[in-house]
Amino acid sequence: MNESHALAVGKLVVNLQGLEYALRAFLLKHNEASEPQVDTSKLKQGDMVPANSFTNYDTLGMLVDKFNGVAGKSCPACQVDRAVVAVRDMLAHGRIASPTGQLPLELVKFGKEKNGRVPVEHVVTVDCEWLSSNIRLVCAQMGKVLDASNRMGQGIMERA
Repeated sequence: MNESHALAVGKLVVNLQGLEYALRAFLLKHNEASEPQVDTSKLKQGDMVPANSFTNYDTLGMLVDKFNGVAGKSCPACQVDRAVVAVRDMLAHGRIASPTGQLPLELVKFGKEKNGRVPVEHVVTVDCEWLSSNIRLVCAQMGKVLDASNRMGQGIMERA
């Protein structure tokens, strides 16, 4: 893998993590604004913290649906495109290979087995174009979350 390709993969992953953070921070401010906040800078492995929108085990898909249900009422244009969930799931659960031993890589995501058969859900070529378009997609969705936060007066960029 060349350096620019690896950098683009890293950008996509970090932007997906940033989107999840923004969604969780938004939902925390909206749903549990009066609850005590968790100071993540003081956490140690084994600590127990209250369950809330920031600490729970919701998937990205669940977070997008919850966000769209809240923000969609006040700002329909701010709804997050669920396509980001498929991108995240492909990266997290897909099988990546290089049939030629070189770039570009192929990413295959399989579904759940049924009657001894497994559906192929996605097959993508992870080239510069795919990476760039998905980095733009994720960044645009993060912008929608920040826009909704500003419109609703939540200021989610403060520590969650």
